[in-house]
Amino acid sequence: MEQDTNNTPELQSPFEQLREVDADGKEWWNSRKMVRVMGYGKYWNFERVIAKAQTWTTQKGNHLGEHFVVITEMAELFGVTVPAINYHLDRIGQSGANHLSDTIQII
Repeated sequence: MEQDTNNTPELQSPFEQLREVDADGKEWWNSRKMVRVMGYGKYWNFERVIAKAQTWTTQKGNHLGEHFVVITEMAELFGVTVPAINYHLDRIGQSGANHLSDTIQII
């Protein structure tokens, strides 16, 4: 019997380790978690990569709403709770962000 190495964390890319799956079986990546793996110190530095990835995705003929789901979460900043934007990216959105990142190239 052949062993499935795709589920062995030490053999997965850092991005596959961040992959999440919703109740419908759709895979997605949390943009705030991707920031750390891609070497960005602050999320707002990564937001321009997200913007570039959205442009790239649109130019490829894909619908943004299917690949970049905007999520507003509440976060604490200096003791105050404020809304924080996050994206759930599917494989196309995640690939676009990886492809266009200024700091590293993956896979």
